[in-house]
Amino acid sequence: MPTSERADDGLSLNGTYLTAALRCAPPENKPTRTELMNCRHFLCRELNILGNAKAVLTLGRVAFEAYRYYLRESGMNVKELAFGHAASYEVGKGFPRIFVSYHPSRQNTQTRRLTAGMLSMVVMEMKKKIENLH
Repeated sequence: MPTSERADDGLSLNGTYLTAALRCAPPENKPTRTELMNCRHFLCRELNILGNAKAVLTLGRVAFEAYRYYLRESGMNVKELAFGHAASYEVGKGFPRIFVSYHPSRQNTQTRRLTAGMLSMVVMEMKKKIENLH
């Protein structure tokens, strides 16, 4: 599998948009509710612009909960959506399918809570589902 080593190595990620639920690195990597609320409008605005998205990959519980909030504010019932690695949900017409993974933080990868293979499995499942939509 190709590995990106530097910006000019020829690898590219096409048809993908990256965003974040938080715009800063909080102390001890634990965002407060206030910090998340202060950044939420940026995330919601970006998600509203992505009208043709087919999938959303949430990396970690913070991202998952931020996306649940966005869906709830958009009128979707999100009570059945639960965080769990490799979970996947169809949330309704007009919304992309959600894929869930543990965050690839140093803490999660060094403790092997998340391995490269586990993350790869989620990405491959996401790719398979997207390809089946065409």
